[in-house]
Amino acid sequence: MDSAESSSPVRSNGDGEMNIFVQSEYHGNFVLEVENSNTIEDVFITVLPIWRLKAIPEPKLYFNGQRLEREKSLADYGIDDGSILHLECTDWTFRVANMREWPNKILGRKEIIITDRPLAIWEREHDKVLLGLLVEKIRSGGRKILDFENDSWRDVVTKFNEATGLKYEDKYLHERFSFYKYEYRIVNNMRHHPEFSWDHQRQVIIATDAEWNEYIKENPTAKRYRRRAVPYFDLLEIVFAEKEE
Repeated sequence: MDSAESSSPVRSNGDGEMNIFVQSEYHGNFVLEVENSNTIEDVFITVLPIWRLKAIPEPKLYFNGQRLEREKSLADYGIDDGSILHLECTDWTFRVANMREWPNKILGRKEIIITDRPLAIWEREHDKVLLGLLVEKIRSGGRKILDFENDSWRDVVTKFNEATGLKYEDKYLHERFSFYKYEYRIVNNMRHHPEFSWDHQRQVIIATDAEWNEYIKENPTAKRYRRRAVPYFDLLEIVFAEKEE
């Protein structure tokens, strides 16, 4: 899950209206104009269509690591102007025609507006910066950086924020690291599969449709990499390959 710092002020006008941010890996990133009386359910029905609201696994929203209950308000959780919520919602693709509609509009409270305000989201360049810092630490001081409970990791967090101009907390960069580990294992397994090959120029797995279909039957998590490039895989290898030997 892509994550960010959760309480950087954006604006304060004192009338109950504010901007909050919702970030998700599969369903986009949103800037919402809300009031503190709006509920978590209001946020869900603003950013997700009916087919996904009703799908399994159910979507979840988090703020500062806490899962949010749908019936509670933003004020109940201290969500204020500039707060960032993290939407955990898998790319569930089965749909039928009558489920493509959006939920009914919010009644009795201010309708949430999706604004066009620019949102700082996780970009591929951020991966390059974070992995580059991890590789630098590993090469200079060994793999103890991967323990996350030392000054080396905190130094990486500081340098990452300085390099990107962002304000990511330790735990969210740690979550990104966990995603790297997950991604490395999936892609590395495919790279060593006898029916697959690796395009070094495009940084993608190459296989026939029949080979992909057969592999995905046994390894459904590989589906997203059928056409997905992993341009920083050489850095992932430095971070993880030696650890797994």
